[in-house]
Amino acid sequence: MKMQEVTPHTQKVLFGITKGSWGGASRYVFDLATNLPQNYECAVITGTPGLLIEKLTEASLRTYTIPTLSRDMALIKEIRSFFTLLSHIKKERPDILHLNSPKMIGLGALAGRLCGVKNITATIHGWSFNEERPYYQKALIYFFSYISALLCHHVIVISKSDLSQGRALPFVSNKISLVYLGITKPPLLPKEKAQEILFTGKIAEYMHKQVVTIAELHTNKNLENAVRAVVKYNLQFPASPLQYTIIGGGEEKDRLTALIRSFNADGLITLTDFKKDASQYLSAFNVFLLPSKKEGLPYVLLEAGYSGLFLIGSLVGGIPDIIDSSLGGALLSSTTEESIFEALCASPWEESLVVVEARSASFQKKFALRDMLTKTFALYK
Repeated sequence: MKMQEVTPHTQKVLFGITKGSWGGASRYVFDLATNLPQNYECAVITGTPGLLIEKLTEASLRTYTIPTLSRDMALIKEIRSFFTLLSHIKKERPDILHLNSPKMIGLGALAGRLCGVKNITATIHGWSFNEERPYYQKALIYFFSYISALLCHHVIVISKSDLSQGRALPFVSNKISLVYLGITKPPLLPKEKAQEILFTGKIAEYMHKQVVTIAELHTNKNLENAVRAVVKYNLQFPASPLQYTIIGGGEEKDRLTALIRSFNADGLITLTDFKKDASQYLSAFNVFLLPSKKEGLPYVLLEAGYSGLFLIGSLVGGIPDIIDSSLGGALLSSTTEESIFEALCASPWEESLVVVEARSASFQKKFALRDMLTKTFALYK
């Protein structure tokens, strides 16, 4: 007797993220949404729209935006955002609600519970209570982070430090899973072409000392101390200075620009605007610097490692999970100007092809996109 073939039930996934701009968390959502198995369908909700919405639309995925939902706190807006989010969840009736970023997790987990969603998953891209804030604010954020985690069925963390902090939360440890971010090797421009675009064709003698940071210009990134450390380096080694390029946009742009000009360092420190697909320019550099005060598991550091660059990063969040000193990399002892300066002094400016290729191969093995997708989708079941 011939058995009837059973068609798998289509699962509906609704992703939520506070900001629709392009960053680490939004890239994560995009990678998951565009790589779902065939028996899944999805939609994505964001707050203020941005490049993420454009990319999702190009991929023919449904999106919703909530204009009142933003990173800044405002009680009336939060209430409006919650009820708008609640209506979208009721309309979609998802089997899985996958939330990202603190505010979306808090509002979305409560709304999901009220709507009876059976699988509410949250991904923590770095616990927000680790940010430098007044004590009372950190206490409030810690409390709301804990309540949000309680409301979820699964909590994904992306670094060992976040896993350790999450397991310290009562009644939460049994629902936490560590899933590293995964990427594919970024396509790179030829080195000469990347330098020509970034430096307007001016290739100077110091081009072998190229340092880059790709980041949102936010106080968490600690770029003021990075600029000061580079200025100190170039004053100490005037015959062999280094070129420092910061690629990104954000609230700190004007202040950083003023700081660079105050040192008359425009020639050796370049602050560019946000560039789409900025990783393609990594071939122009040999050292990647990320001196952040707070991080999750930064994609830009993974891309730099995949590209074979020597990595310098702070001892926070998932950065220690990424930087392996045996393959060439340095963890900062602190986020101070002096610590960054010392790391720059110890950096190798010309590495062998064997070392560079070994570093790239290590990243391809440890942070593979396929592994991230497999482990995340297993939680959906």
